[in-house]
Amino acid sequence: MIRDLNINDFVYMLLAARWTIVLSSLAIVGGGVVGLVIVMGRLSRFRAVRAAAFVYIQFLQATPVLMQLFLLRRFSATSGTAACSRFRARNGKGHAHLRCRTGVSFAS
Repeated sequence: MIRDLNINDFVYMLLAARWTIVLSSLAIVGGGVVGLVIVMGRLSRFRAVRAAAFVYIQFLQATPVLMQLFLLRRFSATSGTAACSRFRARNGKGHAHLRCRTGVSFAS
């Protein structure tokens, strides 16, 4: 059943708009800072720094934003990759082995 809007709903919408403006502003400023760092790396006189900035730019241009967000979520500490359920110092082959909640195994 649909209810009518009241004054409380408008207050919630104003609060949501405030957070939207704050988060958008932070994203714009943060993007500007990261962009400035990448530009400085691209213009660096050190070949390794220029190459790293070039690879970073090419990766970002070659992947859709939705895929970048997916990768960020998948490999961030809050996704469960940092909270591993088991750590075996040695598996049968003498390699360190780490198995995380996500089912992904990392062997070194």
